[in-house]
Amino acid sequence: MKNQLSYRSIVSTCLILCAICYAHVVFSQGNQSQSTVKIAPSATTGAWLHLPDDYARTSDNYPLLIFLHGVSDGGTLNTVLAHGVPRVISKGANMQFTVGGKLYKFIVVSPQIPDGWANEKMVQSVIDDMKAKYRVDASRIYLTGLSAGGYGVLNYVASGSNYASNLAAIVPVSSAPIDVPKLGGLCNIATANLGSWMLCGSTDNFAGYQTTYTSRIQSCNPSSKPLSTFYSGGGHDDGVWDRAYDATHAYQNPNIYEWMLQFRQGGSTPAPVARVAASNIAVTLPVSTATLDGSTSSASNGTISTFEWKQDSGPAAATIASPGTARTTVSNLKAGTYVFSLTVTDNAGLKASTKVTVQVTAASSGGCGSCKFLVTKGADGGAYINGNNLNVQPGDTVCVQAGDYAYIQFFNFSGTGAKPIVFINCGGQVKIGNGGNYGLVFNNVKYFKVTGSGSSQKYGFVVNGVSKKLSSGLAIGKGCTDYEAERFEITGSEVGVMAKVNPDCETENQAPYFEIRNVKLHDLYIHDVIGEGMYIGNTAPGGTETVCNGNTLNLLPPRMYNLKIYNVTTQNTGWDGIQVASAPENVEIFNNKVYNYGTTNKGSQQAGIILGGLSNGKVYNNTVIKGTGNGIELFGTGLSYIYNNIVVDAGKDGTAVGQDAIFIDDRPTKPDYTPLQAYVFNNTVVNAGRDGIRMQNSFSTVAKGNLFYNNLTVNCGSPQGTADYLNVQTGIDAQVTNNVALADINAAKFVDVTNNDFHLATGSPAIDKGKDLSAYFKTDIDGDARPSGAAWDIGADEYTGTAPSNKPPVASAGNDITITLPVSATTLDGSDSYDPDGSIAAYKWTQISGPATANIAASDQAQTGVSGLITEGTYVFELTVTDNKGATDAARVTVTVKPRGAATLIANAGKNQEIRLPDSTVTLDGTGSSVSYGSITSYTWKLQQGPASVQILDPGAAQTPVTFTAPGVYYFMLTVTDDNNNTASAVVIITVKKNDDHPDSTNKLTIFPNPVNNTLQLRLSLISPAYTVLRILAGNGAVMSTINLGQVSELQRSLDVSFLPCGVYFLHVTDGDALKIVKKFIKIY
Repeated sequence: MKNQLSYRSIVSTCLILCAICYAHVVFSQGNQSQSTVKIAPSATTGAWLHLPDDYARTSDNYPLLIFLHGVSDGGTLNTVLAHGVPRVISKGANMQFTVGGKLYKFIVVSPQIPDGWANEKMVQSVIDDMKAKYRVDASRIYLTGLSAGGYGVLNYVASGSNYASNLAAIVPVSSAPIDVPKLGGLCNIATANLGSWMLCGSTDNFAGYQTTYTSRIQSCNPSSKPLSTFYSGGGHDDGVWDRAYDATHAYQNPNIYEWMLQFRQGGSTPAPVARVAASNIAVTLPVSTATLDGSTSSASNGTISTFEWKQDSGPAAATIASPGTARTTVSNLKAGTYVFSLTVTDNAGLKASTKVTVQVTAASSGGCGSCKFLVTKGADGGAYINGNNLNVQPGDTVCVQAGDYAYIQFFNFSGTGAKPIVFINCGGQVKIGNGGNYGLVFNNVKYFKVTGSGSSQKYGFVVNGVSKKLSSGLAIGKGCTDYEAERFEITGSEVGVMAKVNPDCETENQAPYFEIRNVKLHDLYIHDVIGEGMYIGNTAPGGTETVCNGNTLNLLPPRMYNLKIYNVTTQNTGWDGIQVASAPENVEIFNNKVYNYGTTNKGSQQAGIILGGLSNGKVYNNTVIKGTGNGIELFGTGLSYIYNNIVVDAGKDGTAVGQDAIFIDDRPTKPDYTPLQAYVFNNTVVNAGRDGIRMQNSFSTVAKGNLFYNNLTVNCGSPQGTADYLNVQTGIDAQVTNNVALADINAAKFVDVTNNDFHLATGSPAIDKGKDLSAYFKTDIDGDARPSGAAWDIGADEYTGTAPSNKPPVASAGNDITITLPVSATTLDGSDSYDPDGSIAAYKWTQISGPATANIAASDQAQTGVSGLITEGTYVFELTVTDNKGATDAARVTVTVKPRGAATLIANAGKNQEIRLPDSTVTLDGTGSSVSYGSITSYTWKLQQGPASVQILDPGAAQTPVTFTAPGVYYFMLTVTDDNNNTASAVVIITVKKNDDHPDSTNKLTIFPNPVNNTLQLRLSLISPAYTVLRILAGNGAVMSTINLGQVSELQRSLDVSFLPCGVYFLHVTDGDALKIVKKFIKIY
């Protein structure tokens, strides 16, 4: 006891010295009054009391907050106002806070403890006295204090569970240490399910105790994780205390008072969850209604008592059919943006809100009205867009109309760093590649962003070769820099994403004359491609020998700087998952998932992630699972980092040797190579084919000072056993410490190996065994703070004391659909549903409402046909998705069936024709006529105008020959009649020329396809036979190829252009030296 008193007296002396600067200060009191409160059954002390502003007018019970001051405030009562909660109230805080939609008002008492040290009995007496005098909500009593008052808080809960169980939450600030014999009592916080948040200055002498106490509380497995906040540079003074006790959100959100109110005695009281089936709804006029659905809202500890829908904003007042129900219809919508709010209240009175935005588009806008330029497909099914003559300016938006495209290519656009040009899908999903040779291509486009965010689908651009493999899904090539690409799904191609420039004789395609800077590639889903998922940067950084103007030169490819690849998923790639090369500065490859890579098992083309030649940066927070080659490869330059990665089942190439999970080796590249140095930290490696981590020095250029810390390698195939799980070649200068190697996968104690959950479970030998690497990074692969316990953990995951909660799936039922009778079937599409931390295990479609019962063909599939929509009206279908851990989510889609309108009858008399006597017969063709429903019952051909009579063989047929006897221009009218006696007419013109009329005196050359990959088809027709020569010229006039065709008048042939570099070329047709025809074409890839 003497030792304890001596220790406390020393602390008291220190605290009093810290408080000298606060002497002789006059304090205001604000909305609090002087009172007394018991600190023992027969002893009282002065106190400051704050009561809610409506305390005298209600019979409600109120939460109680008790504040314990520091040792320096034990003099007169006014000194208690100097710091903490009384100081905040004196400056105007009304101590009213809204949590979970409910307003709470505190009773606050700040007793003056005679010597500043409040023991557990004193605190209990304060609680008992306040409960006896005032209407206190006994389930919401909170205790806070600073310095010696922080000691009083911790000492109270550590003195016994009978004390701790009186509270809901505690907030010790700059807490002085409690007595050592009571340290074990901190587990009472976990036993009583208290919330605990400790705050302190980082330079405070007591900061170390906060770390120790937080770790000790965490080790007791509390239901609520203890929080710990350090204010950088803060000491033991008001600079810290004003921030900790701030009643606004200037320093923390929620503030400590809002945070405390989340807890009541025995645990937290979570607010209900307001959830809507669709937070963004789009309709196009004349549809003027929408369904708002909040039926998936929930209350975890009770039930939803009330629903309340309101219109927050909009171009006009909408009609809400039933504002007090979970699901309602809004009508009378006008063009514009509406925002509706849903507020739900549970049976405990807690509230939660969410909003729904309804975008109503005018019928004429097509959903793309805000675009500077709208891309639609051409006659060949693709879009080839030259920006030179479009007047698209920096900051403008180029929209791609929803639909199917054979290919899309953009070239010659330029934004600025501040105002990039945005390329976006509009009106729905854009599908590219069916019938084309490539997907989406950019050339000579600078400062731009291409995004699939223009529709409700997760991926607004979908690239798929369908019937044949595309050369690439997304290609960003020559002349491109400063770009971003997001929200693409790519499949059915050789390469998923290709972003690089191959050097040629043009200096603008070489380093150092051209640089690729500031590239972001993210939120992409690339799967089932035969080559690389992502091919980024040129893989020959040392150059390529090329003949230019008769000289053989070594041409360097442009380098890439500031590259970020994140939130990308690759799956089932024949070659590498993600490959980066020629990127010497600031590469970051993070938060990606690479599954089943290197499926063709081709040597040197089978890695999960490669930071390749002449590249430098960081590879972190990635998950790489199952592949034939190395999981992560580093061949770069300078210092690179590999950390927080999970690599599983790597290097399974079918050989007896196998390959490694993480493989590092030098690849010196002239002329600007810096020796390779590697920092490899906190990686989790499981089931590698050979070594878990291997570093070699094949070219003897590896730098000194390599670091390998905190890596967890488990069940690898190294022939030397665990000794080589982390294998650094002899002679390499490296520090290898705090790593754990385990031969038995069960010994690692992962959460769920079968389902690839490699978080650490209780008792794992990796917990608290790591080295402090906070100088390099401070979180784990999930973003959880390190350390969570007494020290850093080994591997990618930081053990937090509880299993990570399963994130629910996200259901997407697709966009609302409108059909018009007699069409009575459509397709429901839930394929954009996803699970953020697992996979979708089951789909279930059901009909919620509608004027008739529809037939759902495959209710357990992501996509299904639905038929039987034979009655006009609104049908609502719900998709419920279940993830691999049983969590569910639901979304709804509305199918609007419009009534059959008047049939649209269109007469089509065919194309205008021309003949030359003595040819005298043509066929009139009306088979292109159509009716929207029903059938055409009759065709009638008549000569409307002409210089002579004609003979129409069968005027009542859709097709009929007609014979002419004289030259001139003839007009024929076709009249069609449908089964509702509707009629429509069209006219076709037939020109009959004299025998001596001169034919067109022009030479003709047709080339296709254009752009071309390997083979150009040409058709040549000359007025008269001539000795003909073909020449291919580059843009600078250089002759690339000469072909002597000989004497020709008509010619059709294939022309091999595969040898040409990418670029613009001209095809010249000459008769000797006389130029007859010129055609421009573009060579790609």
